[in-house]
Amino acid sequence: MLIEVIVRISVLKNVIFAIYKPRVQILITLFLFLIFIYYFTLIAIHLLPDDFPNENDTKTLIGAILRMIDQTFKVIQNY
Repeated sequence: MLIEVIVRISVLKNVIFAIYKPRVQILITLFLFLIFIYYFTLIAIHLLPDDFPNENDTKTLIGAILRMIDQTFKVIQNY
């Protein structure tokens, strides 16, 4: 049913093709983003240890990376 709606409405079809056609470039960009987050997390853990309090989710590297990804897209409210 949902595919039928997408096929009938040309604007939705264009949106799907805009994501589907450059899928390799989008995946490579995502991979590059994850590499940058990984390196930034390694640098931040060693140079900015005060910004990573000893919480349960930052005791491991994967926990720190997931926290960094989570905090990347949040707006800081303390201006």
